[in-house]
Amino acid sequence: MVGYNFGVLWREFPVKQVTVLGVLLASGSIAGSSRQPFLPFLTHDFFPYLKSNQIGYYAGFLTSATFVGTFLGCFMWGRLSDIIGRRPILLFSATVILLSTVLVGFR
Repeated sequence: MVGYNFGVLWREFPVKQVTVLGVLLASGSIAGSSRQPFLPFLTHDFFPYLKSNQIGYYAGFLTSATFVGTFLGCFMWGRLSDIIGRRPILLFSATVILLSTVLVGFR
């Protein structure tokens, strides 16, 4: 059995990079979950002709369209991060998350 020196492993662990990625992932999740309760009200505002029993269906449709768009777009963002670099793409995506959350709040 080979012994591990965890002190050396911990010094080599990229704590700063993992922390930044964790904060970015958490901010995206928090922004998405804070917008979620407002979707039925926004659906009613944008489509006032819908009946009250149809609003939940269309709000769920918008939610699922968001996740499908995220799935399809992740390949493009991954390719762009290989070409441009990870840092500019992460900064751009964090800025877009911030702006979109603020814009939803102003609606």
